[in-house]
Amino acid sequence: MNDWDVTYNTGQAQWPHSSILSPFDRAALSKDSKHQIIQTNIQNLLHDLAPYTNLQSTHTEQAAENIKNRFKKFLEDCDFPMATEDFNDLMVESEPRENGNIGWYHQFFSIQMFLVSVESGALPLSVLDKHGGLETAIRTALRHDSVEDVHKTFVTFENFQEKKQQNIEQLLEKLQQSGMNSHDLNLRKQREERNLAFVQNNLRLLSKKVPDLDEHNQLRYDSNGKAKRKTLFTNNREYLHNFVGDCNASPIAFLMKMYDSTHNLSDMLGAPKFDAPKRYKYAKERQEAYGGDDALPERAKLEWPDFTKAIEIADELMGGVLFANLNYSKYVDRENIYASPEERDDFITKNKMTDDQVKISGIIKYLPTILSLKLPRGFNPFYTVLDTIESQAHNRENSDEKTRKISLFIEKSIK
Repeated sequence: MNDWDVTYNTGQAQWPHSSILSPFDRAALSKDSKHQIIQTNIQNLLHDLAPYTNLQSTHTEQAAENIKNRFKKFLEDCDFPMATEDFNDLMVESEPRENGNIGWYHQFFSIQMFLVSVESGALPLSVLDKHGGLETAIRTALRHDSVEDVHKTFVTFENFQEKKQQNIEQLLEKLQQSGMNSHDLNLRKQREERNLAFVQNNLRLLSKKVPDLDEHNQLRYDSNGKAKRKTLFTNNREYLHNFVGDCNASPIAFLMKMYDSTHNLSDMLGAPKFDAPKRYKYAKERQEAYGGDDALPERAKLEWPDFTKAIEIADELMGGVLFANLNYSKYVDRENIYASPEERDDFITKNKMTDDQVKISGIIKYLPTILSLKLPRGFNPFYTVLDTIESQAHNRENSDEKTRKISLFIEKSIK
């Protein structure tokens, strides 16, 4: 395979560009030059992912390998060694999603949404530098589930990361032998230490639960053999408010949680553990937190004015995906969104809906922003949820009435 010549299901796409700078050359560049290189690398990555036009096209074995290799090259060309280490670790840790989708795409979706804001100028790299830079943001996305799912505690995760950092310091010492002076070397080491502190802080904000350990620091298991976890918050509302209200709140963590929720909303339909009541509950909780009830995005913009445009983009994208879920729940799943028969009957009585009313949808409010994003379609959560809804119309396990409702919803509410 030469110069990233890759065959997709959708045709031929070529990736001829590659980094022509040595690690030492990159270390010696000015900040403005590094920013320009990163912007170019982002544009190239988004361009190279464009041939993947839907979620299905990204889930072939060849596509997953191509995307993985292309992203690793992006990280290397940006001179993001710790993010490269984190991505390699994620490849080992990652397991398939509940619906069978590739596990690490969950983190990759969030990264793509973040990169689009940077590429568009909504989130300048100079603003990100105050919070650890783009590499720290990518590392936060890559490891946001790691403490909950893999590492026992924040301390064990930090120790693990410090060992990885020592490998990077050895690389930096080799650069010094190539001409990098001691001053630059020490600054780079300090930067890596600072960035690890940023990542660790972000993960503390993003982690809702931690493994439940016994007195010997070993995992506890339930009767089904599943590892137990302890929640760090009283309820989900407290958890979501933590991203603005905590004394160590971070705009990076706030955005990543919005991206994470948006991808979950796009990925729930068809996932075994997300039945109709759970999907509706999850969507309603996000509507309350990020909509008019709690208005977390508005509070976040007051807290971090430099992130205003990026927060607005994240809010609009979530809105489109959120209302696709809410509208689907209220029309297609309306008899099943409440676990309690009493709640169900009360909802149906108060929310009678005829076929003519299906066209009402909150999606339209968010379309101008969503349709203007340069997000590759195969990694765009809005199109993911629409494609998933369409696939549900062809599910042979559906009753004739459910198939009719889904088809009507697609035709009147979406198209």
